[in-house]
Formats: sequence, C-alpha cells, structure tokens
Amino acid sequence: MCTDQFMLGLHDINTLVTLVIGLAYGFVKSGKLAQFAELLVNIQYACQRHYFGAMAEKYFDDQRRDISANARRKQKTIEAFNCLPDEFTAEDIMRCFRLEGESSARGRARTLLADHVAVKTGEFKENGKVKNLYRKTGTVML
Repeated sequence: MCTDQFMLGLHDINTLVTLVIGLAYGFVKSGKLAQFAELLVNIQYACQRHYFGAMAEKYFDDQRRDISANARRKQKTIEAFNCLPDEFTAEDIMRCFRLEGESSARGRARTLLADHVAVKTGEFKENGKVKNLYRKTGTVML
C-alpha cells in the first residue's frame, strides 16, 4: 500500500468500484441514467477541485494575465491608459481618452474591465447620480 495521500489502497478501490457499480445498477434500473452520468461528472469535478484546485486557479490566473498582456492595442490607447490615475471615474476616462460622451466612457471602462487591466472598486453619488469608481490592477498594458 502506498503512503502517498493521493493514492487509494486496494481495499478502498474495491469499495469505490462496488459502490459505483451498485449506483449504476440502481440508476439504470430506475431509468435515470442521465442523472447517474451527471453525478459522476460532479464527483469528478469535486475531486479535481479538491486535489488540483490551487494549480488550476494559478493556471487560469496566468492565462488571463498573459491574454491581457498580449492583446494588441494602439499607442494612443496605451498613452491614454497611462494618463489615468490609479483610481479613476468615467470623467477621467473621458478626459484621458478624449471621448465626447459619458456612455462612450462607460463602454471604454467595460473594455478595460474585460481586459483585466482595471477593476470596479465601488460607487458614489455626485449631484444625485450614481457613479462608478475604478482602479488599475497593476497589469501592464502593452
């Protein structure tokens, strides 16, 4: 028997196989094979998340960071983004990106959020209007 925490002993494997066969027989007999398949997928996903969750999270974080770093942008966009303060509003976006309307600034903010170069940190009221506050993530825009 292996002492590694991820390995199952022969007895554990036999018990697991017997359990799965018993479940399969019950589901097939009741005509609920789709529910059995869904149960197996959920068990597999839960096991993967339990044993490999941290590695998967790091992998996807690295992928997201690489995608935002490798997105193609024009020099004008990079300069406008660098002009923004660390915490900014739609008005700052309008000023730095030289946009005409606030709806254009909100659209640009959605793009920055989707590219993971900015995050929404909160809301505040100014002159009776709710406005969003954003912050740069620290990811370099190239």
